Amino acid sequence: MYNLSNLEPKFKNFLHAENISSVSLRNYLSDIRHFLGWCVTNSDFNKNGNLEENISSISPEVIESYKNQHIKSSLPIKTINRRLSALRKFFLFCQKEDLIRENPGRKVANISLTRNELKPKIIQNHSIKNEEKEQEIKPLSIAKVGFSFRTIKTAFIVALLIS
Repeated sequence: MYNLSNLEPKFKNFLHAENISSVSLRNYLSDIRHFLGWCVTNSDFNKNGNLEENISSISPEVIESYKNQHIKSSLPIKTINRRLSALRKFFLFCQKEDLIRENPGRKVANISLTRNELKPKIIQNHSIKNEEKEQEIKPLSIAKVGFSFRTIKTAFIVALLIS
């Protein structure tokens, strides 16, 4: 029977066999611990059940809910995508250990880094009369959603040009 204390070392060995870098390995293990803790606090796990039953009960909808909570909390998109990759790798491991039949993580897509709704809007309802109402550009908030330095620099230059 599996529990977290004996499942994690086996998952770590699995990651070593997959030639995962030491940084990715550390992050993946942390991401899996985070996800399992999230499941416990969000009542997706049967606290009295064993780990095998709980893992097999995780559906793509649970993972989608986890992803959506991260989006709402403004976690950087690259971090969310890494956590989703860690889950896919973890559930692949669980498949190979015969804990589950299908990988629920494969049905949850990463967030596109070029989604239109995440692009910063620099000019909104710009008029000469309402300059004080013009939205202020906040480079830190742009950086949080995973934009490159070049995109942030371009946004800053455009803001300077229109002011």
